[in-house]
Amino acid sequence: MKMIAAGLKALQSFSELMNVCHIRLLDKYIRKSEALWPDKNWSFSKIHLAAHLFDNIEAKGATCIYNTKPNKKCHGPLKESYQQ
Repeated sequence: MKMIAAGLKALQSFSELMNVCHIRLLDKYIRKSEALWPDKNWSFSKIHLAAHLFDNIEAKGATCIYNTKPNKKCHGPLKESYQQ
């Protein structure tokens, strides 16, 4: 529980910092882009994910058998084929 509490505190600090700096720019971009994409939903995962992060960890637990290293080796060939 100490780790969850520390994570929530860090997330709160990060959110406050984002509200001061980044969100202003994002809001400005969203307002300008509404004419081009009036039905665009800006609550996509990269922005919204952190809101539920620690709730999900408490509800489901942390992944104990997970490793990103095998997938990392695939990035090179995928990047090359994408750039062609």
